[in-house]
Amino acid sequence: MNETMANETLMPSISVSDQMIEGDQVIGNVTIDEVVSNGTGWVAIHNNLFEHPGGIIGYAQVENGTTENVTVTIHTFVATDSLFAVLHMDAGEEGVFEYPAPDTEQMADGQLVILPFKVTGNNFTLMNLTATCQENLPEENLSSMSGEE
Repeated sequence: MNETMANETLMPSISVSDQMIEGDQVIGNVTIDEVVSNGTGWVAIHNNLFEHPGGIIGYAQVENGTTENVTVTIHTFVATDSLFAVLHMDAGEEGVFEYPAPDTEQMADGQLVILPFKVTGNNFTLMNLTATCQENLPEENLSSMSGEE
């Protein structure tokens, strides 16, 4: 529910909990507990690419102000077991998600509005890229990555 005056400046934020994805191995939904957006914006869900935001696998529009229980449809067939929720502006064509520009990330106190969260699938498995890469790298690469000689 949006309870904010249109001309009020807000401190953007996101609140999200670890959760089970509602859906299947192709498409599913995650729920963002609360979004505070300074203007109309977007919540984008990014894969976790070695502890950094990777590709966007879903997004949903949010109104100016506080919105609770935002459902974001994601592509679970490419989802990782750890995701990032990122708040973006709607700075270009209204109602069209245009990333990477002009719908860039919203900032709060000079920092991106971004929050990691863990997900599990109901009767399907999500990727863990870090574990997969560690399992598939030759032993000599693993020791050089950890600083061992």
